[in-house]
Amino acid sequence: MWNGSGADGISFFLFDATTPSPSPGSFGGSLGYAQRTGMEGVAGGWLGVGLDNFGNFSNPTEGRIGGPGFIPNSITVRGSGNSTTGYNYLAMANLDSIGQMDFPTYTTRPVQTSVDYRKVTLDFSSNNTLTVTMQFGAAGTVSTATTSATCALWNNTNTSIRNYRDNLLINTRSGGTGGKHYAIRLAGITNLTIDYNDYFVTGINGVLASVSGTDRTTLALLKTATAQDANSISLDPLLANAGGTAATDYIPSSLILVGTSISGITTDYSGSTRLATPTMGAFEGTLVLNVDVYKSGIYQSTYLRVKDAFD
Repeated sequence: MWNGSGADGISFFLFDATTPSPSPGSFGGSLGYAQRTGMEGVAGGWLGVGLDNFGNFSNPTEGRIGGPGFIPNSITVRGSGNSTTGYNYLAMANLDSIGQMDFPTYTTRPVQTSVDYRKVTLDFSSNNTLTVTMQFGAAGTVSTATTSATCALWNNTNTSIRNYRDNLLINTRSGGTGGKHYAIRLAGITNLTIDYNDYFVTGINGVLASVSGTDRTTLALLKTATAQDANSISLDPLLANAGGTAATDYIPSSLILVGTSISGITTDYSGSTRLATPTMGAFEGTLVLNVDVYKSGIYQSTYLRVKDAFD
């Protein structure tokens, strides 16, 4: 950016390829990507990287969501969005300690072989991490700390013996770009035992699971991938106070979180005794049992499902 009377900056963005009629987002500090009060952002926006000369792309004003405020001469990343929703702030790096990205007093293009050289690189790594760098002259690199995948349970190797049962695997993070937000991510299914889990995700970029490097967006696809999980579910466990700081904030109130008895696990997180048919999660909860079993007219037990009565 050189000559003239200044500018807000330049943005580079990606959007959903299925968008029928793509068009730029809002002007000014939104840099043609994000929304602005009364105006829409890029339709099906996935990622926006702003070379923010003036400083408003990181500013949570004019209808934009999140950000540290007015910071000129910075690289800022905003996440996915559509219409007037989303485009959340993700990360920012200020360049003042290294140099300016613009040359407002130059009347000709800066010499590309001198200290005036600027080069921007956007790198998407294989582990779902985005890094944005700007090179100043022969040396000098600035990186933005951007987004990686998040998981309620992330298994990174496929060699150890793993047993995942009776868990509430919940990821409610919303936003992000290079990284998706999974309930579970498995390197593979070798030496794996997995069942009686509740997988639940919400929000933008939430994906139920990844197995062997492939996204599994539904419970049915996850069950096919693991060849197990016959008794696993995908529903909101209705936590007492999701986002709270106390362990008891994560006691579920759902009445159908049916777990399975595991050898050696006799008490829950609070020390309460696990029932013969325990509930999923760290805290033993309450089940609404539906099947009463009698033998010769004498009551024997109650089960949630007919299948449980015969197991």
